[in-house]
Formats: sequence, C-alpha cells, structure tokens
Amino acid sequence: MELSRISLIPESGTPLQYLDSLSTYLGGPKIFLKREDLNGCLTLAGNKLRKLEYLLSDALDRNCNVIVTTGGLQSNHARTTVAAARKLGLQTVLVLVGEQPKEPLEGNLLLDYLLGAELRFTGNSDFSMMEANIEETLRDLENRGDRPYYIPLGASNPLGTMGFVSACRELETQLTKSEIEATWQVVAVGSGGTLAGLVVGSGINQIIKNTLGISVLFESAIIKPKVQELVLQTKLLAGLQVDTEQIQRNINISDAFIGQGYGIATKECLAAIKLLAKTEGIILDPTYTGKAMAGLLEYIRAGIIGTKDTVIFWHTGGLPGLLASKAFVLDGY
Repeated sequence: MELSRISLIPESGTPLQYLDSLSTYLGGPKIFLKREDLNGCLTLAGNKLRKLEYLLSDALDRNCNVIVTTGGLQSNHARTTVAAARKLGLQTVLVLVGEQPKEPLEGNLLLDYLLGAELRFTGNSDFSMMEANIEETLRDLENRGDRPYYIPLGASNPLGTMGFVSACRELETQLTKSEIEATWQVVAVGSGGTLAGLVVGSGINQIIKNTLGISVLFESAIIKPKVQELVLQTKLLAGLQVDTEQIQRNINISDAFIGQGYGIATKECLAAIKLLAKTEGIILDPTYTGKAMAGLLEYIRAGIIGTKDTVIFWHTGGLPGLLASKAFVLDGY
C-alpha cells in the first residue's frame, strides 16, 4: 500500500557501521550500528524523523497549520517534531510532562525554545495524566481558529510506525550488499513505535530472526500489549496478512534496565555510554540508547547473544539530552 510521505531523510539513508573495536573488546559478537543519529541536518534528529515523514505529510494533506505533540522535558521526539514542522512552515505546540524549569534552559528544551515552539507543561511527571492536558490544548487551538494535528507520544501510531517498516527495507539492502547475515537487532523502547515497525518490517523481509527491545519507560506488562496492537494495526494499514499468534511470539521486550525510572540514568547505562565512547568514539544518551546498550552488553555476558552472533544496534539519537545530563562526575559514579 502506497502512503503519502514527505522526504526528511537523504535518499542514501543512514549508515550501517561495524563496531570493530567494541566487538574485539568483547570477544564477539560482531556488532553493527545503524546510525539513525546521522540521518540529516535537523538538530540531530534521530529515529523520530522516519515516523514524521508519514505523519507530517498527513498533516499537510489535511491542511493543518499547528502540530501538537508531547513527551518528557528532554524529549528527542518533541524537539525533532518542532524542527521538522518548522522546515515545512508549520507551528508547533509541545505539551511536556513535568514542571516548568526554573533554571536556564538546556539540552532538548533549549532547542525547543530556539526553534520557536509554544511550550506547555503538565506540572507533574506522571505520563498517564498528560491526556487531559493534550485535550485542553487541542480545544484551545481550535477555539482560536487554528487547525491542529495531534502526533502521539513518540509518534507511535500505525502511520508513524510505517517509518520503520521502510527502514527495514533500507537495512535489508545494506545487509545484502555487504553480505552480512545478522541474527539479532536491538533497539530502545519508549512508546513502542520503532520496535513495532522493526517487527513488521523484519517479518516482511525475513532479514533478522531475533528482535530485542529494551524498555526505558514502561514495564513489559504495559508496553508489550501496546506494541502488539501497533504491530497489528500497522500490518492492517499496510495491507499485510495478520497472524496474532505470530505477533505475540515475535515481540521480545526486557524491562530489566529501566532503573529508577524514565530519564534517570543507571550505573550500567553510564558504563555502557563510556565504553562505546572509549572504544569507538561514538556517543549514546542516558535516556534511550545508553540503557539499550547496557541491555545488549548484559545479554552478551549472559550468553543469550553468543560470540558467533551478528547484532544490529539501532542508534536512535539523543545527544542533546546527554548534554543536559548531570549524571557524570569526574571521580566516578
């Protein structure tokens, strides 16, 4: 099924990079990085840009003039949405989960401000309470004569998820061209749309047998049904055959690396960030990719992912969030 889509990522896609030094340091497996952090020039956009290619196209098709979305105070998705909307001449209102900062702006929140987003704050850190704030915002915009388009947390709905179905086609081409036989792919899981897209896309192409999601926000019992429903609805949107039993079997999510909560770095996360930086000169973030890499390293240590395996790790971006982190100190942690 052909869906409306705008181009926000270069036609060449994102690089697939072999992590030679890290793989050697670990004694295997072979680890490749899918560099979603290098997908263009929109403020270090990361993985959300693929979803926005479909969602913002839909907003333009519907003649909307204001984009409304949500996330945490240091949301990569929110910042990327503002940048992409600005490129297309659209206004943006962000409903951010948390209290309005009293300190100088930093990280993603600073970029949101510089990009000209209208910022609204929920006043607490409870993600389950944000819906009422979003509904109020949408009513306010309609009452002042705007035509708002709402993009959910993480751009994770079936249309946004199609971005990573497309990404799997790109990855298949890269793997085939380089004669790489990957056995695992690993990705951070927040709202679940990226993982759902990888499950659908990998199922179409049969390119990778095992897909592992490392949750950074929700317990597995909460996020797994959400991902299953996204996979189901995305398959229906794409006109694909649906096998509910297969969907349940193919979704593998670990919530063992969340730590004290969303956006709170763990000791293992910080160690993983430092390891990749020291071995490869590549930077992860403490909210998403750092925890996902900590999960990958633990799966390797436990022998679940073996030394003979070949792993694709999806680097979903997040550098601005790292620059706002106060988790690192010079004398250890």
